[in-house]
Amino acid sequence: MRPLLIFLFLFASSSFLLAQISLKGSIKDAKSNPIIGANIFIKGTYDGTSSDDNGNFKLALTAETDTLILVVSAIGYALYELEIHNSNNAFSIHLKEKFDILKAVSVSEGSINAIDREKAIILKP
Repeated sequence: MRPLLIFLFLFASSSFLLAQISLKGSIKDAKSNPIIGANIFIKGTYDGTSSDDNGNFKLALTAETDTLILVVSAIGYALYELEIHNSNNAFSIHLKEKFDILKAVSVSEGSINAIDREKAIILKP
């Protein structure tokens, strides 16, 4: 009975180790400058990491399906999705800048009359 349990334990351990894949690579902008703090994760899972000071990342995860979608996001850059297959891979990902148009805010001066001062006192937190 004991040899059977040892065999089952070793079999389960080896299958877990074989199912792990390792993803590594670098995240850069269009000018090949490293992007620090980019978020890298697998879509639909909680597996993820961030890029380091040189834009490099390493992500070890357990393969659940044959095809995974690697998602890379960073502030000021467009979202990047890449379909990958279960194997140890190294990636060099270049993100494109994303420009958002901000709406203008106008500040104007005004006057307060006696009625508005009473409201301000009542509404004061």
